[in-house]
Amino acid sequence: MDRVRTIAICLLLVSPTAHAATIPEDTLYNLDVGGLSRTYELHLPPNAAKLGALPVVVGFHGGGSNATQFAVQSQLEQAADRFGFALVLPNGTAPTGSAAYTWNTGLCCGYAARNNTDDVSFISDVLDDLPRHLSEDPSRVYATGMSNGGMMAFDVALALPKRFAAIGAVAATMDYETPQVLPSLAMPVIEINGAHDNNAPVKGGVGSNAIEKIPHRPVSNTISIWSHVDGYTAAAPQVNKTATYTHSEYPGRSVPFDYYLLNEGGHTWPGGVDITAGLGTGKLIASFDADSIQWQFFSQFARPQLAVSGGSLIPEPGIIAAVFEMGILLTAGSRRRARF
Repeated sequence: MDRVRTIAICLLLVSPTAHAATIPEDTLYNLDVGGLSRTYELHLPPNAAKLGALPVVVGFHGGGSNATQFAVQSQLEQAADRFGFALVLPNGTAPTGSAAYTWNTGLCCGYAARNNTDDVSFISDVLDDLPRHLSEDPSRVYATGMSNGGMMAFDVALALPKRFAAIGAVAATMDYETPQVLPSLAMPVIEINGAHDNNAPVKGGVGSNAIEKIPHRPVSNTISIWSHVDGYTAAAPQVNKTATYTHSEYPGRSVPFDYYLLNEGGHTWPGGVDITAGLGTGKLIASFDADSIQWQFFSQFARPQLAVSGGSLIPEPGIIAAVFEMGILLTAGSRRRARF
């Protein structure tokens, strides 16, 4: 299906439902963030106006890529059409004239990190802007990303925990030993890595195929960080091994950390399109559908909606029927159960 791109800088406030019925299926929006012109693409599933308040997935492209390339690589637009969620694809920053965007996630990456770009504020502004363009469910907003984009998903989970109900990361590690500030709310996390990733090695260190020679933290460090947030138990994870992957589920007090390690996987998006073939990024595992696996995980969780009253956050009346002790509620039909 041809992708329709239009520039849409909206100056009038209109009904989100009415607007969602009239905008093109794929739209590029511009925002001014701290004096910088920033852009994000919005993809709506077919008949979005008839679907009610939509869940939202924010997808972060990898370093040296952009939103349009990531849509092809990840096939998340097709997943949005299948599962009925709105897809937001933001662009990082790059030198003038370049379409090789990066995200500032501390040690990494490129132009964004060197210029200390405030990407978290950009994403916060994007989320604030969304109700102008569609009818969304703010309790069901999720994030995922590839490589540097996966690092960005971790960053927004740390910095904006009240805005996201769950996050995912593909071919990424969390490049902090200990973040300066840990969120006070639980955050369900799903991480997918390839055992043969030579750009962001699962055991840490400098990737032999990495463009930026930075020392990545191992995946075990990522699990350790989230254990402090989500209260993982001391018990060993539940492990399921197949011919393709090993799935480890770390049960927390309230939410899980799900980890998939693909036996032959490289620095690629499983089940997607290999847009880096020939660049040493390794094997793409076509039989593992990262989009469906992540959506199955995301759709179990919703962040209870909150209202502001007198400068403090309080639950809206009647909105919370069964809430986890740390602020996550399970959606209907979930296989998981609250532990009080």
